[in-house]
Amino acid sequence: MPEKQKELLLKEIRKLLPKCDTEGLVFLIKQAHTIIYNLHIDEMNKSLAKVEKMQPAKGRRRTAKPAAADEEKGGVRVEEAPGGKSFIIVLGTMRKVFSRVELQRLVAIAQAPAVEGDHAERLYSWFQKHRGDVLFDGRIGARRHPLLKNLARYLRSHYKVKK
Repeated sequence: MPEKQKELLLKEIRKLLPKCDTEGLVFLIKQAHTIIYNLHIDEMNKSLAKVEKMQPAKGRRRTAKPAAADEEKGGVRVEEAPGGKSFIIVLGTMRKVFSRVELQRLVAIAQAPAVEGDHAERLYSWFQKHRGDVLFDGRIGARRHPLLKNLARYLRSHYKVKK
């Protein structure tokens, strides 16, 4: 974004802020944090893509598009990212990088006592609040989307919550 355009937008925001009530300001702060966080995740995804392209050809599959998660696992897979500090969740053909803390939160949601469909709804709510990019890029528009149900099942069967 050109610097001049950014300055005009900042000026407009500064003009509007005094008119907002406390609840509105809290909402704006949360939205700003979400935007900044999503930008950080986008950078991580780009960096991971560069690392994957640099791997030797024999160590990776050559395909026109990213490998989809196995159908037998419901189109869901979790991989440890290079370096071991983050994880890649594969939902269908979509690949997203998650921090260890994020994965732990998702596992906790999947492990929580609930009726089967409730886990998918809880995951949807978490993604909606913290990682809207997953819902958007994965074209997940329903709280009980099959990929979310399968993700909950996968997380329950492959991970445990540390106590």
